Amino acid sequence: MLNQSNQNDQNNALALASNASAGQNSMLQVAGRVTNDDIVAIFISKHQENMNMRRLRADRDLRSTNGVIKQIETELAAIGPEVAKTVKFKEAIKIAEQLNAGGFGKFEARVSLEGTKLDDKTWTIEISVGKVEKSQYVSTPTFTSVASKEIILPFTKAAIDLARDLKDHQEELLAAQAELLEIKRELSNIPQLQLRARAKLAELALSKTEEGQEILTQLMGTTSLPTEL
Repeated sequence: MLNQSNQNDQNNALALASNASAGQNSMLQVAGRVTNDDIVAIFISKHQENMNMRRLRADRDLRSTNGVIKQIETELAAIGPEVAKTVKFKEAIKIAEQLNAGGFGKFEARVSLEGTKLDDKTWTIEISVGKVEKSQYVSTPTFTSVASKEIILPFTKAAIDLARDLKDHQEELLAAQAELLEIKRELSNIPQLQLRARAKLAELALSKTEEGQEILTQLMGTTSLPTEL
């Protein structure tokens, strides 16, 4: 799409240059006398207008896609903890009860979500037995794990669908970011584009006479003038 846009800009420049050469070399009769400088200015103005429209679209796409991604991430993050709650850990509970009965302190068995792997589409769930102690410095009792094990659970269908949507929108985000970078690059090349447009107009004007064609032939043998915009 970017290459097609560049090609369209080049075709527009060629069309303007051809129209400029149809009159009296460097002048074109329209609604007054229009110089080649005016034609270049029109072309550059149209080019900048096109770039600004593309930038607005890319900015809009970027904001929209970012919003969708955040929503999907929120929904996906809410599923894991709910899945962890369904994990049975009777063995860990039994161990905690035995430690409590043995007078070793207050122990609890807990299950928690420890990690999410989008590429593998799995959750890591940790089942742990730990000592619960109160502290004078914090209101919430501390939990110190003394034994634990991890289990890997596959994503549910809902999580798989969300993960797929997330990947698709992340690719759209990268495309919008790449578009903005390309637009920035093209806008920074305006001086070069002006120079190439002027060169093309001059070349077309020279090509209208035998003397001009001779000059072009000599120039082409000593330097590299642009043959296309």
